[in-house]
Amino acid sequence: MRAVREDFEAELVEFNGADNRAHLRVNFPPKVAVSRPANSLKRVSSRGLRQELPDLVRHYRRAQRLGPARTSPGRSTVSRSPS
Repeated sequence: MRAVREDFEAELVEFNGADNRAHLRVNFPPKVAVSRPANSLKRVSSRGLRQELPDLVRHYRRAQRLGPARTSPGRSTVSRSPS
């Protein structure tokens, strides 16, 4: 994760979380889109966890077999403007 921070010239301001998630507050230059360091950190942390805890791989495979979570019809979080 340090390498990702250095690659994006970012500064880690705060780091905390719970058993199943992490919260990071990061400052990075405005030339970098928010999604790029976020996706890189997710990819690096996921790879590290899978290498450190190989038993997690079966949970990933099970989640892939089940497919994406379904939402209730009519409960969209996307708002559309009238045409």
